[in-house]
Amino acid sequence: MSAATVDPIVERLSELPAKVGKKLLGQFSLGHVDAPTLHTVLDAAQLAGDISKSLWFTGSYLFLRSKGVPVGDVVAMAKQHQRKIRLEWSEQRWRNEHNKLSRLATLKMLAAKNVTYDVTFFEKHIASSYPGYLIKSSRRLGMEGLRQQHCVASYHERLASQQTAILCLFLDHNRWTVELIRTNHSETPVRIGQIKTRLNAVASNDVRRQVYNYLGLDFPRLETSSPDGSRALHQINLTALLPVLIKLDIQEIYVGFSGSGDDGHIDYVEMQPPATMPVVHILDQTRDYQDGQWIHRECGRDLPLDKAIEDIVYGYLEMTGVDWYNNDGGQGHFSINFQTGNIEFEVNQNYVESVTEYANEWNVEEFMEQLVAPALTEST
Repeated sequence: MSAATVDPIVERLSELPAKVGKKLLGQFSLGHVDAPTLHTVLDAAQLAGDISKSLWFTGSYLFLRSKGVPVGDVVAMAKQHQRKIRLEWSEQRWRNEHNKLSRLATLKMLAAKNVTYDVTFFEKHIASSYPGYLIKSSRRLGMEGLRQQHCVASYHERLASQQTAILCLFLDHNRWTVELIRTNHSETPVRIGQIKTRLNAVASNDVRRQVYNYLGLDFPRLETSSPDGSRALHQINLTALLPVLIKLDIQEIYVGFSGSGDDGHIDYVEMQPPATMPVVHILDQTRDYQDGQWIHRECGRDLPLDKAIEDIVYGYLEMTGVDWYNNDGGQGHFSINFQTGNIEFEVNQNYVESVTEYANEWNVEEFMEQLVAPALTEST
């Protein structure tokens, strides 16, 4: 066979150390592994800086692929964007990297396009002069995300629908990305959402006040109208939901969540034994702007049982203040075990390794003792 007709994968394998290349070539010759798989494995090993692990990673790659983990996509995008990877990443880390690199690809796509946004509504309701500018094109939006190394790709549709605008503001030698949100209130037609600087760093309350002042918006005063201000809604809802779970003879509930980039979500809610999903009534809050201040009022809504549990867990996650959804993200779980009587909640944040940032454990009886309101019942 001439050099011109050598299979590209055979050529790549022949360049590897003999003890690695010959074994992979043997697997390829037997048909146990195909050329696309080997190309991906070799690309991954090169991106990781250790080609000698190609043989070892072949098994890992095939296993992860069998579970639907998008390792091949991660390797392809990392190669395209010249990003390093690690072959020892966990299943969840591969999924998180896929989300991050997908956003990076979207940001670069936005930066290359030239879709314009109509920001006339927002220009009418903020100051005419401030140290910054409104983003008026997808190119600017993409460049903002790339420059600040945070993800604004998800805002493209909202900007196109004129429900949101993104503004760059320069304060104290820092560049801040400000989210403006269109409201349905005539007194306050525009409010500020997120304010972030490079690498998703969140603005302090002092910076938020400065941003409001520069944009000519009233800084909202917060009051809460609540019959039980001493206890958060997620605590009240969980306390009232426990009798419903006991009535359904559920022995254990396990809720898993994860996040990265600037996105986090609950992955699943498992119940043992599996149960029907009755609709339950939980407490919620409405938010309204009156006389220069935000008023929070408690109300109720009906949700399927699993969605109600998700809502409660999101409340607990917000309570911790742990940033489990930005940059390298994090993961964790919330569980209730009626056999042991324990409620466990753990939030891990990824750095170079996974570090437990919050952990607690309660007893079901403690919640039952606080059950002063009627138990939540299935909605008819």
